[in-house]
Amino acid sequence: MNSTQIHAELKMPDNSAVSMLANDAVIDGPSRIAELSGGVNIETTTGYSMTTDRIAAKLNLSKIESPGPVLGQAPSGEISAGSMEISQDINTGDYVLVFKNRVKLIYQP
Repeated sequence: MNSTQIHAELKMPDNSAVSMLANDAVIDGPSRIAELSGGVNIETTTGYSMTTDRIAAKLNLSKIESPGPVLGQAPSGEISAGSMEISQDINTGDYVLVFKNRVKLIYQP
């Protein structure tokens, strides 16, 4: 399936959510992967607002990955990183947002 201006949302059991808006999307049903691209805006109910060029969502695992640079606002300030991942911790069941590769946070109290 191909589409333009797609909105996707990942809802967690604790009622928190991740909303994504992208210019383009490709969903591969058999592999259960949705790739959003063309400028992806990501908003979380926990106070993060980020942009990236592309994300891949593994639909059967509730996992979202951005393999490239991410820029945005965190609850505590501006954040940038070389990549990020949102996934479920197998030990606790909680969802975690992890920034990787050249992470920079400009703290704004």
